[in-house]
Amino acid sequence: MVHMPHASAPDDLVKFHRFRLDAPVNSACFTADEGRAVVALGDGTLHMFGLDAPETDRAVIKAHSGSIPRILPYGPAHVLSISDDGTLALTGTDGSTRIMADFKGAWVERVAVHAPSGQMAVAVDKTIHHWTKLENAPRVLGPHAGPVHDLCFMARGQSLAAAHRD
Repeated sequence: MVHMPHASAPDDLVKFHRFRLDAPVNSACFTADEGRAVVALGDGTLHMFGLDAPETDRAVIKAHSGSIPRILPYGPAHVLSISDDGTLALTGTDGSTRIMADFKGAWVERVAVHAPSGQMAVAVDKTIHHWTKLENAPRVLGPHAGPVHDLCFMARGQSLAAAHRD
């Protein structure tokens, strides 16, 4: 079961949404337009729920062949997902899914998005693949001394931090 708090304004009370699912839940987010709650499951599916709709009103999208450890909102009505099948996917609230990158079976668990600029980065072992926009080819940063364990953009999007163990 997933409980997702939601507030439309700072002084509103938080509303909780409950969803019953048949596979382990690994990650959750709201679309940037806050129209849908999205959860990523261990079976490679994304479940999208309308916030004002009944629990049974959901879209189920098979986005990956492997487990989805992380999802993040991208643009007003999309989410980016990474999978242990080595792929990065962009899925819209309309159910469309496009594989943006295939890292050929690499274990991919770390992703960061800078929403205002559209930048995003994915850690793949000791390298970082950085896109300024998804339509562009990524820059490969690295190799780092050890596997990259976390990524974070500066608030203005001018810097990208990477944590790794040497």
